[in-house]
Parts: sequence; C-alpha cells; structure tokens
Amino acid sequence: MIELGIQDYRRVTLSLALGSFIVFCNLYLFQPMLPYMAEHFSVSETQINWLFAATTLALSVSLVPWAVASEAVGRKRVMFAGLLAMPVIGLGMLVSPSLISLVIMRAMMGVALAAFASVAVAYMVEELSPRAFGQAIGAI
Repeated sequence: MIELGIQDYRRVTLSLALGSFIVFCNLYLFQPMLPYMAEHFSVSETQINWLFAATTLALSVSLVPWAVASEAVGRKRVMFAGLLAMPVIGLGMLVSPSLISLVIMRAMMGVALAAFASVAVAYMVEELSPRAFGQAIGAI
C-alpha cells in the first residue's frame, strides 16, 4: 500500500491526474468546433453532433469490458494501452477524409478513453492506503 506523503504517492497521484486530464480533453475536444466542422463538411448540426455522440456512446459501452479486461491483464496495462491508443487515433482523425471516417475514429477514441476511465479508481483503491486514497481522489 502506498501511504500519504511518500514519493510514490505523489507520482501515482500526478500520473492519474494527468491521465484524467487527457481523457476529458480528448472527450470534449470537438465540442467547441462543431459549428465549424458542420460548415466544413456541409452537414446539419444534428449530423455533426455524431462527432461528440459517437465518442460518448463508445466510452459508455466500453467501460465494463475494460474493467473486466483489467482483472485479467492488470490495471496498469489497460490504462497504459488506452493512453497509448489516444495519440495514434488522434493522428488517424487528422487524416480522416470524410465525416463518417471521423465519426468512426471518434468512436474508437471513446473506446480508448474508457480504458483509462474505467480502471483508474479501481487502481487507486488497490494501490493506495485508505487515507491516501481520500486525498488522491480530492486531488484528481
């Protein structure tokens, strides 16, 4: 168990806080750009909203499978896989030629985001002492 105040506590808390920040940045990345994207792809607001909806839907559907996978292969591996997939998928979004391919990439991003989001708190419960856990949750 990692206790409050030692270097491992700071490292774990900082890593999980940064991971959480990255997850939410990627989740809401397209939201302020939706009007511009609708104009760029010449589609309605309803159609362009799939860029946001696909990510959220894929994230919510993927939470439980990632949690189950983390039981089998380990929580760190699942979180790392999700964090590693995010920039790769981001590069794919960069070269997406159409709205449908971009929506598919955003759905894939939702699956990657769920890998971290579904496992982070369980990892903290297992690794941190109860007192350190309470402080870490507050920090994140």
